[in-house]
Amino acid sequence: MEDNSTIETNQHTQTPILEIKAIQQSRNEMIRTKEKIREFVEPPLVNACEHLWDLNVRTLSSSANAKDIDYEAYVIIDFDTLSEQNKITAQEEGKLLDDYDGKPAVIMEIPVTQQTTAEELKEKFSAKADRFEKQRATWIPSFSLQEIKHVYFIDPDDEQYGINNFVEDGLYYDPEGKRFYLSEEHFQKATEEIIS
Repeated sequence: MEDNSTIETNQHTQTPILEIKAIQQSRNEMIRTKEKIREFVEPPLVNACEHLWDLNVRTLSSSANAKDIDYEAYVIIDFDTLSEQNKITAQEEGKLLDDYDGKPAVIMEIPVTQQTTAEELKEKFSAKADRFEKQRATWIPSFSLQEIKHVYFIDPDDEQYGINNFVEDGLYYDPEGKRFYLSEEHFQKATEEIIS
């Protein structure tokens, strides 16, 4: 008996959504680098989420796996951090959620059936992501030395902890702005000039 786990169309192998396993750790995770997206996002949505990252659009959650059969695959983006034009695009491509973990968000969905393929979802979500434009990354956190001590539950007056302690812990420090960022990539995105 032949293995029918893939579907052949137009000389291309198609991966059934049944073969895509769920990644459970993505909800509201603050991703520090583009490279990390693949650890939190299932393969059919990686291209769309990476493109949104490049446009400085924050993704809060996503799902495109076997558990979504008879439901929807989705990408949820942070509504409040979108530019005015991207807010319009987001509402055209999805629906507004007034309270997603305490904040407004937009969910972009595509129905999933037993016949849905990973490539089909990749193509459809990439088309949605392509409609957004590059914007300022207003969602990226930064911290003064006093603020980062507070985050780490260290007394702000404790001079034993300085800049190097936090840099050694993986944070990026901008000496000019005197701010810490979760990564150098966050710093670059937060300080990037966007030409309209």
